[in-house]
Amino acid sequence: MPIIDIARMAAIATGAVVLAACVSAHQTSTDLASTSQAGADSAAQASLNERYVEEIVAAERAFAAEGYENGVKSSFLKWSAADAVMLSPGPVNAHEALAGAPDRPADAAGPHLVWWPLYAGAARSGDLGFTTGPYAFDEDRRGYYFTVWRREADSAWKWVFDAGVGADATAAPVQGTPVSVMKQAGRAEAMPSPHGPRPLEQVIELESALADTARSDAAGAYAPYLAADSRFHSARTPPAVSPDTIPEALAARPPVIAFAHIGGGASAAGDIVWTYGVGRWAESGAEREGYYARIWRNGAEGWRIAFDEFIPIRQSASDQPSE
Repeated sequence: MPIIDIARMAAIATGAVVLAACVSAHQTSTDLASTSQAGADSAAQASLNERYVEEIVAAERAFAAEGYENGVKSSFLKWSAADAVMLSPGPVNAHEALAGAPDRPADAAGPHLVWWPLYAGAARSGDLGFTTGPYAFDEDRRGYYFTVWRREADSAWKWVFDAGVGADATAAPVQGTPVSVMKQAGRAEAMPSPHGPRPLEQVIELESALADTARSDAAGAYAPYLAADSRFHSARTPPAVSPDTIPEALAARPPVIAFAHIGGGASAAGDIVWTYGVGRWAESGAEREGYYARIWRNGAEGWRIAFDEFIPIRQSASDQPSE
């Protein structure tokens, strides 16, 4: 029978316990470090997002201020990208559309266009964002604008899409009110796969599916793509900024719409895509036409509509916003 070295066995056992404890401590330390790093990364990204939004809001305010001081033409040309699109009444290149327009400085007679941001968002990559808020002619609030901003090669912010919908803006907060910020997509959801469709292509496919349903049920077509913080702007109604107000905004639109995508763009991070397109429908025996603009955000549930605006082309006094 072999002699058992009790002391040696005890030492081995003790060493095993110590080793296991060291491994556990190392793993715990690694987990804590990972958690700490993730928290630091999240805080850093939040700080960056705040800075990006501040830059976009500052650009929008400067754009508006210059429009009041030097006239809409001067301001729109200065702050727009070479490929910027505006509605007049359909989509046109801003520079081509404004080339022959007269300047109208602040001392000109008549009402002056003013607008101010109340809601804004930015991509994680800091190259794309938007603002929206009320617009007015002097003190007469007429509706809500929507502007998409893109950072150019020289780091300057320029707008690439601008439009507005006539709506009841009488209850809108005044200029200087703090701007609310869109929730940002998480890092994992925002990173586009190098092997899959590009973000804009993904969204175009979703818009095609939405359009298919909208041909028979425009309001129901949006249901699969709503987020908890979706915002909808429709003619003649206040902005829908919560889930319980979105049905009213959609009810103000035609019940069936034939949507067709026209254009848009995506952030480098793949977390935000903006789109615009046309919508056609029949009303009182006549063919009607309008335009939509959207912000899609890639989150934990996939692509969802963070913002949607539908602008019918005005045909009669009934299309004026309610007073």
